[in-house]
Amino acid sequence: MSAVAARKNKQVWDAIENDNLKQALQLCTKRLKKGEKDDYLQALRGSILLRSSSTAQKDTGAAELSALVHKEPPVVDVESLLLIQDGIRSLQQQREPTPENIRGPDDAATLWERAIRARPQDEALPREWFGKAFDRQDWRAAQKAAMSLQRSFPQKREYYFWAILSAHLLESSPGIPPSDRKLFGTLAYRMISKAAADVPMDPHASSRPGRSIQTPQELHLLLLIYRRHGYVAEAMQILQSAHIGTHSSVAKGDWSFVRIHLDLLEEAGRWSDLWHACLALLRKAQEDPPTPDDVTHEPPSSPAYGDDWRVWKGLVVACTRLQEADVWDRTKRAISGWIGPDSSEETAVEALRELVEACKNYFDETSTKTCCFDDLRTYVERLDEPGQEEFVRHIDAIVNQAEADENVEESTRIMRTATRINHAKLIFLTRISQCRPEIYDEVLPRFIERCLKLYRISLPLGAGLVVTDNRPGDDASILAVMGLVYRYVSARNGGSSGSCHLLQASTLLEHVLSRSKQNYQALLMLVRIYRLTGAGSLASTVYPRLAIKQIQHDTLSHNMYTRISSVHPHPTTSLTPAIEQMDADPALGLTRAMGIYDSSAKQLPGLSRKALNEGSYDQVPGFLEFGRRVRDSVCKTMWKSERRRIDRLIGSSSNGRRAEPMDLPPAALTDNRDNDVMMRVERSSVPSFDEVIRLGPQPKASWVSAFAMVEEIYAETYTGHDENPGGNPRQKRDFAALARLLDDIVSQPGFSGESTDSERTYLRCQVHVAKTLDGVRGTPSGRGEAIERCIDSLEQWLQGKSSHTHGDHVEAMQVLALKSSPPSLNWEHLHEQFLCLDALKGILALLNFVTAGPKAMKDAISKERDLRLRSLVRDAHERIRSQTRQRRNLLSESGVVGQVVDAMLERREDGQGTIGSVLQELIGEAETERVASRFIESWLEALDGILRVKIDGDL
Repeated sequence: MSAVAARKNKQVWDAIENDNLKQALQLCTKRLKKGEKDDYLQALRGSILLRSSSTAQKDTGAAELSALVHKEPPVVDVESLLLIQDGIRSLQQQREPTPENIRGPDDAATLWERAIRARPQDEALPREWFGKAFDRQDWRAAQKAAMSLQRSFPQKREYYFWAILSAHLLESSPGIPPSDRKLFGTLAYRMISKAAADVPMDPHASSRPGRSIQTPQELHLLLLIYRRHGYVAEAMQILQSAHIGTHSSVAKGDWSFVRIHLDLLEEAGRWSDLWHACLALLRKAQEDPPTPDDVTHEPPSSPAYGDDWRVWKGLVVACTRLQEADVWDRTKRAISGWIGPDSSEETAVEALRELVEACKNYFDETSTKTCCFDDLRTYVERLDEPGQEEFVRHIDAIVNQAEADENVEESTRIMRTATRINHAKLIFLTRISQCRPEIYDEVLPRFIERCLKLYRISLPLGAGLVVTDNRPGDDASILAVMGLVYRYVSARNGGSSGSCHLLQASTLLEHVLSRSKQNYQALLMLVRIYRLTGAGSLASTVYPRLAIKQIQHDTLSHNMYTRISSVHPHPTTSLTPAIEQMDADPALGLTRAMGIYDSSAKQLPGLSRKALNEGSYDQVPGFLEFGRRVRDSVCKTMWKSERRRIDRLIGSSSNGRRAEPMDLPPAALTDNRDNDVMMRVERSSVPSFDEVIRLGPQPKASWVSAFAMVEEIYAETYTGHDENPGGNPRQKRDFAALARLLDDIVSQPGFSGESTDSERTYLRCQVHVAKTLDGVRGTPSGRGEAIERCIDSLEQWLQGKSSHTHGDHVEAMQVLALKSSPPSLNWEHLHEQFLCLDALKGILALLNFVTAGPKAMKDAISKERDLRLRSLVRDAHERIRSQTRQRRNLLSESGVVGQVVDAMLERREDGQGTIGSVLQELIGEAETERVASRFIESWLEALDGILRVKIDGDL
């Protein structure tokens, strides 16, 4: 392309970018009339016509592209080919009828194939075709391009492996017909098998065929394909061979091949071979431990890194499966050889024979290490009740002996503190976590008191540590917090609020974080507890300290943003310390969290291409799987729904976009949330602490789908009857089908396991809105009683929310809760109120949609009915505001701070509780009063958030 043509083309693209399609089309047409007939200009004109809102112009553009596809001689300019291909893809995405001679992807492939045949020695054409297809994950096109490359340029060996990889990816992709799956799977297997067969049998051969396997990455690709197709025996033969196997120059001492070999032996059930292989590796590691030279020089004479947990696991599994006396004895001798010179063979044998003794011995040896509990937990759970009692008596004796002598140096005291913490965790595991919730109040206070005292005596330890380090006794305070949370659960089950236990827990965590500022467990628990108490603004001041970044927004941000729009949708403004606006405003925080999905979509093609160019073929499927999991993430759709509800309730900078249609989530969502980051000391058979401290059931796929459907309803009612930008009529949605799907989800028995009562009530209301939408858009004769039933249901719900009869009992209970000791707030009240407000906005949007419609639609709801519904909405809104103001006045009364402090320190008429006494001694009354004041300030801001929601403009 000449410089003059490039300059003229830039003028056209500038007009396109400015949405001035008319000017862009005129520029192209003018040049064509002057006799400028190059392929790029014609392709550019066709692509402009496809962007038009006019059906006639789109048809003209499609016809012009069709002419270019079948042009003689073929189009061979790369830029023109890419432009034509993009036009074909655009036609596909629009799902518009295309000319008979344009057949989507097949025709795009024909376009490139004709160009390649016209210039068989032009390597840039198939490379460009392959690169673009690879980046788009169009594996069929990529496979055709790679096959063309490896046939036309056989001297470049990487093209052969590109063809293998693309055939494997095509075979692995979803939606491919079974016949094609078998065809391309067989092709990938045969091609990689040919590459393996071409490797010289002589490991020292000076020359190798160009298309033979020569690198560890290519060997990994072979194993990937073999395991995909179930050729386990053949894969093992390759790894055992001298010329290409684990010890070959091809593998270059890569230990991962040894681990894969063990995996294959286990998959095949070859227990004897697995046992011998693991035993040999352990002996090799013990006799010839790896040296720095083994690590830095390739290849080593033999892999010697056998002291790997994968090897130990394989040895134990194989020994258990074989059930042979000789194997059992030799395994015991091998283990005794690794225990160390101070342990006799009888001790090792006894440890294997008696799990209780093994647990006791392990505690004796490692109780001063933080890993002790995590290592022992699985095995202690396996003990029967007498075994657990014997083990507990043993660790009790050790701890009591350590407590008897306190006159020791600080390092010894730190180790003894670790022993006591591990002891406390094991006590919680064996005795407390298996208790029934109704007797928590009998066993938990003593446990909490002991943990608090342990934390208090540990405070002088580690005085020289920097504030970013955890202190030796921090876990004792974490255990006390967990005990307090379980007391809260017990109180809730008993019918009381139990809020004082959460206030105590948060005060203790604040004290821990004043000394160990980066204690991740304390930060995470404090965020959750603040949210449980309805103190969302306090949670927003702690959450930034978790320093969540990159992919953690998908795995960890649920701790803050689950149900954020119905608990704390408004920005935090009044609390100190001041935080950045991005952290203070949930809407901006959600936008930041959603940024990972766009950035990963942009970065992953480059990472996959880099792995391809560097020959790391086995990494490409991993990148693709990562991209799929991020693209189809549960949190991705959740955050979109939460952000849109915040925009409706509070308003934000994106208000103008709130009515855009929201794509329904894919059928197969992936849950990438990390629910194991929270400390767990309870038994595996009971709900984890992470589950106990959640804001209601954890949303899953059904929840995500249901609330995405709600956004479809709002997109219709808020947009009204206008056309989309650009003049294209909006696609008409089938709200009858949507209402049925939504109703089916809400009616599922298991849906209560991922939604709250308030959410199910809210969704049932939305079902009636969707049915009404479908009815008013239908023909008058087809409306009948369906609309009346839906309107009756909505009116009945509104009457329940606005009438004094309904509200008296609820309001009385709320006032009673506020006047209890201590006055408090909780997330459930905020959750119910914000969802109710959003539902009121939805009903008003429906009424406004009908009112603004054509006469036939207006007649669907009588004017009298419309006015009555609007009046009920206004009454319900005022009822919510009245209750909120009453709550606010009660929390603002003098003496409330003192009541909260008294409750936190357990001051009663008959004296002070033990836990409160320890807390007062540990934290002090002044600090407790400061925390209580911050809570009340946060609760007042939460109630102000309800009052900030306006519906007057919608009325």
